[in-house]
Amino acid sequence: MLAVVFDWLDKETWQAPFGGKPISAIYLMEPLVAEPWKPMIEFIDYTRNVHGVTRFVLVAGTSTDLSRPGMGVVWKHFLDTGVDHCVLRPSWFMACGDGKIPFVSAIDIAAVVFRALTDPKSHNCDYRILGPELLTYDEVAEKLSAHLGRRIEHVKLSGDERYKGLTDASVSNYLARFN
Repeated sequence: MLAVVFDWLDKETWQAPFGGKPISAIYLMEPLVAEPWKPMIEFIDYTRNVHGVTRFVLVAGTSTDLSRPGMGVVWKHFLDTGVDHCVLRPSWFMACGDGKIPFVSAIDIAAVVFRALTDPKSHNCDYRILGPELLTYDEVAEKLSAHLGRRIEHVKLSGDERYKGLTDASVSNYLARFN
């Protein structure tokens, strides 16, 4: 597989993945930039019009909705253009405080991505990808501790603590404020 430099914000790099074998399907993940749907939609249109890409698989959060900004805008673009697509909404991206969520393995998500990219039939839908067990973050920390043989602790942060930690780590103000 060809390894290339790709930057959502540098259109000069967008042609790099197409230097090898023909590409008919693309897996998309949200770039960590303000208004991520803008470069994504431009890239989708570029790959369709210039390179003949016919299928897209988008991983989005569980709460992604067609009526909301973010990945909902990309999903709506798929519908508006009629392009073959699949939107994956795995549960692990959902923030839930002390609530329980069905954590799902990245391997299980990858298996769904593979099928959505390679199936002969079109999917043209969205899938919620859920794990087999409802767990709190504290319960996940307990399971990790038992499996790894060392103490793992889930630390609950206030919104201000989270924001400070992210900005201290050079995350943009826009993304640090995103919940």
